[in-house]
Parts: sequence; C-alpha cells; structure tokens
Amino acid sequence: MNVEIDNLRNEIEQLTEKMTTIQQNIKDLSKQQRATEIKVAKLPIETQIAVLNAEINNLQNEINTFKETRTNIQKEVDGMQSKIEEQLRQRNERVVNLSKMQSQVNQFLNGWFRFIAHRTDEETDASDQIDRIKQVAEDTLSQYYQGSPDYSS
Repeated sequence: MNVEIDNLRNEIEQLTEKMTTIQQNIKDLSKQQRATEIKVAKLPIETQIAVLNAEINNLQNEINTFKETRTNIQKEVDGMQSKIEEQLRQRNERVVNLSKMQSQVNQFLNGWFRFIAHRTDEETDASDQIDRIKQVAEDTLSQYYQGSPDYSS
C-alpha cells in the first residue's frame, strides 16, 4: 500500500509539474498573444500618427510660405506707400520763382495804384487804399509758404 501511495504521490507530483508547465506555457502564450495583439492594434495608430505628422509638416511649410509671401507683399506695400507719400509731398510743394512773383505783383500794384489815383470818387481816400493794398501784397509775398494772413478787417 505504501508503494501504491508513493506511486500515486509521484504521479500527482508529475501531474502537478506538468500542470505547472502547461500553466506557464499558457501564460507565455497569453503574453505573446497579447504582445502580438498590442502590436497589431498599435500599427494603425502609429501609421495614423506618422500620417498626421506629415500633414503637420506640410501645413507648417504652407504657413511659412504664406508668411514669406505676406512679408514680401508688405515690403511692396511699404514701398508703394513711400512712393505715394513722395508724390503727394511733391504735388503739395509750391515751386515759385519768388523774384518773378514779386515783379508781377509790383506790375499789378502799379497799375492798380494808377487806377485808384485817377478815380474821381471823392468818398474814398486813395492813399489809405494804396497803403492797404501794399500791406496785403507785402504780407502775401513774405508769408507765402506760411499760410494766408487774415484781411477781413
């Protein structure tokens, strides 16, 4: 009986070892299977990530191209604005030969003074009118670039 018990115990030990080995194999297979499943599941995700990274790079390149284009256009706009301002400045500049203008004013005044001096209207004082006209002419010539004086009084 002891022999049978020992034989059964040995058989139980062998079966236990066999069962442990099988369980370990199952665990190993499960790990390998899980690893394979994880790899299979990761592959499309990694592929999508690679595609998205490529799209991000393409979009960044487009953004950089647009920035360069905007910079170039802004340079052109600034250049045109400078040209416009220069044209406006030149248009607003008064180019007048002052000595020629003084000569023409003096010719006009001489004719005007003769007209006033020969008027027969006694109600107005010719010398006051002549003095006022001289003052207007002098002010106009001396302040030509500074604006117009007020002669409303």
